[in-house]
Amino acid sequence: MQCLRCGTQNDYRAREAASGGCKNCGAKFVFEPRKGDQITDLAFQRAIVAVSDDGRLAWLERQLYYEIARRVRKRRLWHRLTRRARISLEHEEFQRMLARWISVYGRPEGRLARGAFASDLRSEPLAPDAGDYAFERLLVVDSDDIADFLLANGFHSDHKCAVLAERGYPSWAYDLLIPKLREEPPATVAVLHAADLDGCGLRDRVQDDTRWFGGVKSVEVIDAGLRPGDARRFRGVYLDGQVVHVPSPTVSVDEAELLRKHRLELETVRPRALLNVLAAMLIHGEEDPLTDHPGPGGGPDWWGDGPWGDGGGDGDHVG
Repeated sequence: MQCLRCGTQNDYRAREAASGGCKNCGAKFVFEPRKGDQITDLAFQRAIVAVSDDGRLAWLERQLYYEIARRVRKRRLWHRLTRRARISLEHEEFQRMLARWISVYGRPEGRLARGAFASDLRSEPLAPDAGDYAFERLLVVDSDDIADFLLANGFHSDHKCAVLAERGYPSWAYDLLIPKLREEPPATVAVLHAADLDGCGLRDRVQDDTRWFGGVKSVEVIDAGLRPGDARRFRGVYLDGQVVHVPSPTVSVDEAELLRKHRLELETVRPRALLNVLAAMLIHGEEDPLTDHPGPGGGPDWWGDGPWGDGGGDGDHVG
């Protein structure tokens, strides 16, 4: 294994002789595959590089979890041979791995704290324009964490797109923006959500709820995914399915069958790919309506192979 401090290669005998450290500089290794660890220090570091786009992006701990899980799956040959659908790493085990990593190398740079935009940050350099009225688009997401991720990486300013979470987070931005957006609706209103039953109902809630655009006739809300059919491309990081009764007003019979088997969180999409796909949806979707890009189950096919394959190619996707 390669020492991350000095770059020296250490075989197992050398690591044992150095009490689990580097034979050259003595720096301790965090993980030891010969003793049951499912990842090496270098692989863990590369996962951090992947989610941060080599330090260019702020990222969520949950995004790192899925990136580590991909790399653990790569080492679990039986899971790959049997094309195991469910994620190969429990979150509790990941948390223990991350704690061990931090104890040796410190906290990884770029990790977003929970509620990063809960306070009014218009006077701070992180998002001075998050409440700007000049937005041409609105994206409503089903997760406060995903809203933080998009805002921290400047998606709102890069694409003139306000970003809010369904529950009205950040509340200061919601209170400032929604009255104006209801009065003068943006050209595009889209929702982004997990591939689960609640997420699939987000478009209808934003369309009909008076907290959003209920009663506003000139607004047509677009569902940008993830739909259950989109999840086919993410095999290997599924979570357990859920009870879905049919007929359902928000999912088709085929989608209900998929959701009974598995569900998928947005954090499974690699950070850079998520930003790129959303940008393509908003920009190209206005030139070519999303409905002109049919995908699984009749929905838009913007997700394709890219969100899985971008940034490392460690997936076992099903196309």
